[in-house]
Amino acid sequence: MSDGAGGQATGTVGVALSGVTDVVPGFEGKTIGYTYLFPAISDAYGNTARDVTVGAGIELASINPDSNIGSMDISNDHVLVTFNNPVGWNAASFNGFRLADKFGTVSDIAGVTLLQNGNNAGLDATDISFDANNIYLNWQGLQFQAGAQVELGIVFA
Repeated sequence: MSDGAGGQATGTVGVALSGVTDVVPGFEGKTIGYTYLFPAISDAYGNTARDVTVGAGIELASINPDSNIGSMDISNDHVLVTFNNPVGWNAASFNGFRLADKFGTVSDIAGVTLLQNGNNAGLDATDISFDANNIYLNWQGLQFQAGAQVELGIVFA
């Protein structure tokens, strides 16, 4: 700053932010809640609820702690499930997972797209639902082979 007579001074400006402070939208570096839901969207299955911090590598070595069905790798704007073994999901009103922004640190989720369907034509966009803080994938009644991958692309507001 200048005083008009050639003198200079420095100043500091403080800015207070409330709510989400997500400078770069996405999951990277954030803690995300994971829960497997069955037989309804409101029913957590067994002891599957856990928090994961998104970073390099696989966040969930097993999407079901009782078996080695498949792993989940969450990146900044993608979710990739890789099935380690063949699996068939029971028919129910809901048989799938939820990812949740439990701590309000992620920008609002504005869209979710199915990028890979695990070579299963029965899995499509109608099996995905989301709101500003949650993503749900319902693969009830479907089967996947070992090595199949299901990938979601996420858009943030």
